[in-house]
Amino acid sequence: MRMIEAQRRQLDDLKAVFKRSRIEAEAARSLILDKVQVGGAVTVGVMENFAVTLEYLNGEDYDTGEGGTGNHSHTATVELAAEF
Repeated sequence: MRMIEAQRRQLDDLKAVFKRSRIEAEAARSLILDKVQVGGAVTVGVMENFAVTLEYLNGEDYDTGEGGTGNHSHTATVELAAEF
């Protein structure tokens, strides 16, 4: 598995962090990982010690000839984090 591209950017005015990534895994079929996964996330501090993260991932499985399903996946996640 190799990270093709990763970027993290702090947006000070908004108290937000933006992250994006692209991962390719040529030999990860046995681990049930996607062949290619592209995603992004935004984390915003909503008040002191609390943050909300929105994340979206798009995965591309191996082709059926390579032992995969050939399907694509879309995953969206929302997280509320509290810091103590």
